[in-house]
Amino acid sequence: MPSFTTTFGPLTSTTHGLLVSSLLLTTTLASLFGGAISDRLGRPPTIVIGACLFSLGATIEASAMTLGMFISGRCIAGLGQGTNFSTLVVYICEISPPRKRGPLASSVQLLICLGVMMGYFICYGTVNISSSLSWRLPLALQAAVAAFGAGAAAMYLPPSPRWLAHKGRKSEASATWDLLGVSAAEREKDTRHRVPRAPAAEWGEDDVGVWAGGAATDGVGGIHDGDAAAEWDRRGALLRPPSLQAGGDFVGAGVVPCVGGVGDSYFRVDYSCDLAV
Repeated sequence: MPSFTTTFGPLTSTTHGLLVSSLLLTTTLASLFGGAISDRLGRPPTIVIGACLFSLGATIEASAMTLGMFISGRCIAGLGQGTNFSTLVVYICEISPPRKRGPLASSVQLLICLGVMMGYFICYGTVNISSSLSWRLPLALQAAVAAFGAGAAAMYLPPSPRWLAHKGRKSEASATWDLLGVSAAEREKDTRHRVPRAPAAEWGEDDVGVWAGGAATDGVGGIHDGDAAAEWDRRGALLRPPSLQAGGDFVGAGVVPCVGGVGDSYFRVDYSCDLAV
């Protein structure tokens, strides 16, 4: 935006890259520790912490008077974003019945894409404001939405029943399942039932066929052939999305939104306009 350049001066390619990557770098860093934090504190508290950090970072960006202050705000917002993203999908999966888990978990990415799209349209609507409000207003809206999300999460999100059960708080977990309206059958539908595995010396003739295809689990339990096949199916389903993501990144689909203001000069120097489009 012209007013952004007026406030901070023209940006070199290096500065522009630092400006963009500062958010992504801290998001990556926070995502490495978000799981451990949520395991210790619980899912909703971690979501609240992430939203508060993002709101604080966006507030610093919106009020920035220097480029260093602006980049610092992006770093803080990235910490909140990484903490949130690494917890949200886990939380949704833990509170959802199996039949609704896929659509609900994928709704996170859908809402991210909708938010990015809305951001473009908001900036399109503010770009002609002559003052610095043209770029400060979208960031202020980001901060307000994140603060609202933090408050709503703190007031309304129940703790994860699976997290409660993991902590040994079984009665609270059962009460939370009831609050969520998930039946006992739905709660246990996707739970793998393991049978204690007898020592090999005690196997009878009928046991050999049962355990021959089993896989040991911590030296105590095993799973049957059907479960092993299902396990490989799950691994395949787990590997497909990152493979598609890696393929998209390999062809450079994610570059266009990131190069932003320097993209036009880059394509103009190295490629024809037709090829750039």
